[in-house]
Amino acid sequence: MSADNPLVLGRCPFIVESDILSLSTDFKVTNTKLIDMALGISHGLQPQGANLLRHLTNGQSYSALSVQAQTENVQPAQLHELLGFLNIIGGLRRERKHPWRARIARARHIALRLTYPLLSWRRAATPGSIALAVVRASYPVSIACGLLVGWLAFVGLLPTWRIAYLATLGLGVFWGSLFLHELTHSVVISRYGKRPAILQTGMRLGLLHKPLPKKAEVLCSLAGPSTGLIFGCLCALVATLTNDQLLVTLCICIACFHLSSLLPWYGDGRSLIGAIQS
Repeated sequence: MSADNPLVLGRCPFIVESDILSLSTDFKVTNTKLIDMALGISHGLQPQGANLLRHLTNGQSYSALSVQAQTENVQPAQLHELLGFLNIIGGLRRERKHPWRARIARARHIALRLTYPLLSWRRAATPGSIALAVVRASYPVSIACGLLVGWLAFVGLLPTWRIAYLATLGLGVFWGSLFLHELTHSVVISRYGKRPAILQTGMRLGLLHKPLPKKAEVLCSLAGPSTGLIFGCLCALVATLTNDQLLVTLCICIACFHLSSLLPWYGDGRSLIGAIQS
């Protein structure tokens, strides 16, 4: 997927020739298997794919990997599908040698209406990594909130101190509810003897883990949204003591936001429906 000849397939992120690609430290290649050491699971690979991934153990540029793929008789589309698969499970790392070239290429491709999945970020699920993932996933919300605060202050709809107060508390409740949502998922999964990993792709958060029993999967799917809902409602209850209706409304909206994750096309909703139907 060079800057000059883009090819968009599967879930392969935007890559240019000079990017250095490598496997996440949680993964290793053994024979024709990709071993996920953090989760204790393995993925079967074709021999050519396994050979290519071995070259990523210590890092390799995309251009060199493309040359190696040709020697293995692997087509560019197959290489991109392999890299896309790695990106889905959070096993692909990318280092930019020339960020400005990538930005120019990206802008040109956007103008051509070419879109790419974002690069996934994955770590073992700990309170610290979950908090970091929440901040990474919600930074567009933070930026949008800052722009809104600036606009409201500029037009003078509310006093500046009041806008800053609502924005700070609102972001705090939002971040806290997301953190508790994912942490509760992690606690339930760990209680059943599984090791979860937090996966962040753009504004999407999720936990990877080994399959759970049906009852545990249902409980895990409901636990996260319920925790976020309860936390938001408790914050709204506390806000009522200040007689601040705007803050109360904001907390209620954040609480209801967590219920949307149970819709069929979101992660918790898909997991819940899948567990019930299994």
